[in-house]
Amino acid sequence: MSDVEHIPDSVKRYEANPDAFFDADEYYDIADYYESVIETDSAFSVLVKGISIYPDDLTLRLEMARLSIATGKLIHALKRDPSLKNKEDRLAINMLRVKLDVENGHISELEKDIAGIPEWVDGVGRDDAVSAISDMASSMYLSFFFKYAIETLNKGIKLFPDEISFYETLIECYMKEDANLKEALKVAEKAIDIDPYNAVLWFKLGYINRFDDNIQEAIKDFDYATSIDDNYYDAWKAMADCHGKNRNYEKAAECYIKAIDPKNDDINLLVCIGDMFNNCDKYAEARKYYKAALDIDDSKDDALFGMGMSFFLDIDSQPTNFEMAVFWIKRAINEADGNPLYWNILGECYFSTGNWALAIFAYQHSLNIKAAQADVMAKTGQSYYAVEDYENAVYFLHKARDLDPEITSVDLVLAAVYYNMKEFSKSKYYLMRAAERDVSLINVFLENNPDALDVAEAVRKLI
Repeated sequence: MSDVEHIPDSVKRYEANPDAFFDADEYYDIADYYESVIETDSAFSVLVKGISIYPDDLTLRLEMARLSIATGKLIHALKRDPSLKNKEDRLAINMLRVKLDVENGHISELEKDIAGIPEWVDGVGRDDAVSAISDMASSMYLSFFFKYAIETLNKGIKLFPDEISFYETLIECYMKEDANLKEALKVAEKAIDIDPYNAVLWFKLGYINRFDDNIQEAIKDFDYATSIDDNYYDAWKAMADCHGKNRNYEKAAECYIKAIDPKNDDINLLVCIGDMFNNCDKYAEARKYYKAALDIDDSKDDALFGMGMSFFLDIDSQPTNFEMAVFWIKRAINEADGNPLYWNILGECYFSTGNWALAIFAYQHSLNIKAAQADVMAKTGQSYYAVEDYENAVYFLHKARDLDPEITSVDLVLAAVYYNMKEFSKSKYYLMRAAERDVSLINVFLENNPDALDVAEAVRKLI
């Protein structure tokens, strides 16, 4: 054997006289050394000798099981070994076998592992048995062996039909196994029949219904979960998500507020509450929550943007709100200049106040990040028309029209652009297209182009 100086004394003694006295720890160390130098047969021989002398030593048994499975020598599976009398120790070693089967992808062995569950847990206490089955299913779940996790949990339910934790995990497995909502729903309903005041089960039932787009039923389920446990923050948040999806923004905000855990500052939740208040036109309330988020992190870009949006949407209460909107949206852009929406809304602020050059600058930044935005292209074209850059106006308006032919404003502006370019036939064509959708747009066209009476009258005759 090479590198003799580094051989442990216990190994030297063993090689000199294998029948000498060694304690259990020494047998473990000797076997570990042989495995480290890839002499697995010697490691097995040492473990067999050690177990024959110390048959109840769990450490040696576990090492034998681990090495057996790792090297594919499954003849050492302890469930066939009658020498170990302690059932808890036997269970522990079999659980190690399962763990290693999962880790090493021994698919062919997993069915045998599952079939052996009743034998393994026979005679051990309920807590130990439930814990072992849960651990077994968990290891399979975490390794994406959902099918086997389901089989394991169903085997556990046959043995312990009132063990709610099995049902809870089984629901998660069915949701992961090709989103089997039908089976997940059956499991949830069966579990609720057993334990109707279990908030977690109602939450999971809501989760299934939400996943299945049964939003109203999901809201009822989450509401029931929170009626059982008023501090069930995840259920409040899930219910808020459902209300938001239904565009019941005020109710969503109320639920998100209930979802705030006083022990945990969730900055994203604060931003979400602000967004809901913005969506239901409660801008002052929205700003309170954006401010709370910024008090935690003053560089939070979506909170900065939300603050800007609250001023942008609240223009009716005070005209100077556009200036505030620009201030906050620019701060958001400083933190995340790659967000096209931020640039788009900045452009809207400038567009609404007639700052055409700045609107073009902002819109084009948005389009550079995300090209296919028909509405932004339309506004860009309108802005170019406002500064009498008709060539660019035509370019962007037609690009917008290509993406979305139904944008009425594009045809109306094109009619005006072509009129100013003295291309009257094209002006008539696009005005007619706009008027076909809304005849009152002819008057709008005339208000902005009072000299174009001939074009307007020609279109009126064709409508």
